[in-house]
Amino acid sequence: MLGSALAQTESTYSQYMFNGLVINPAYAGTHQSMSLTALSRMQSIGLDGAPRTQTFSAHNALKDRKIGLGLVVMNDAIGVTNQTGAYFSYAYKIKFDNNSTLSLGLQGGGTVVDANFSELTIDQPGDPNFSEDLREFKPNFGAGAYYHTPKFYAGISMPQMLDLGDKRISQLKPFIITSGLIFRLSPVLMLKPNFLFRMVKDRVVEFNYNTNLLIHDVLWIGFSYRPNNSFNSLLEIQVTNQFRIGYAYEAGINDFRRANSGSHEFMLNYRLIFSKKGVVNPRYF
Repeated sequence: MLGSALAQTESTYSQYMFNGLVINPAYAGTHQSMSLTALSRMQSIGLDGAPRTQTFSAHNALKDRKIGLGLVVMNDAIGVTNQTGAYFSYAYKIKFDNNSTLSLGLQGGGTVVDANFSELTIDQPGDPNFSEDLREFKPNFGAGAYYHTPKFYAGISMPQMLDLGDKRISQLKPFIITSGLIFRLSPVLMLKPNFLFRMVKDRVVEFNYNTNLLIHDVLWIGFSYRPNNSFNSLLEIQVTNQFRIGYAYEAGINDFRRANSGSHEFMLNYRLIFSKKGVVNPRYF
């Protein structure tokens, strides 16, 4: 009998709304200073071979903030498969009179894929698909657009557009839409609802609803919901004007929750100031 199986091959993030460069190259240079972000995600705790993801991103604006440059380095381990990649981003910004900006971005790079198929226990020994380990480099590129005002943002992107090399490990080509806006409820409270929509091969693989409450421009408290999948709680603390830390816990709400104890995600963000006159304003998007 012949068949095929599908499994997670692309990373998911609970704190995507604070780490936009990993899903959209047009996000590069949207901050007022160089922004450095490190994120670590431990998914489905308790399962053997559960996904583990680490990312580092950096981006900055150049030439009167009309050009943004960015870098994303990521490592993703799932079962016997490990993927390590690096992508460079370029974004060009068009500013409008209503204090809004449209950013158009491209990214290029590649991923080294290691798959130790020989470590698997299979029902039919000698299967040529699993008799040899896999190690290869997969180049890729992506594109995106990002529009934002002080109180609204919307983005559309396709971070990976190619699937080259050995077909035993396929790189999905996701189509992603994100959007959010912010309301001031009082002098000390702000509300930011947002969502993420991800589609692969004409099928929806993720729909994430999220709401964050900002208190005194210091503390973010948020909740997310993925229909028929999981419920997330988020906490972000603006320790200083330049340094932010974040944590998210994801609890499953489907039958899969019986096999694991949830997912944990940690994030650190630091914004560099190169001038004594530099001022870092609070970032809402």
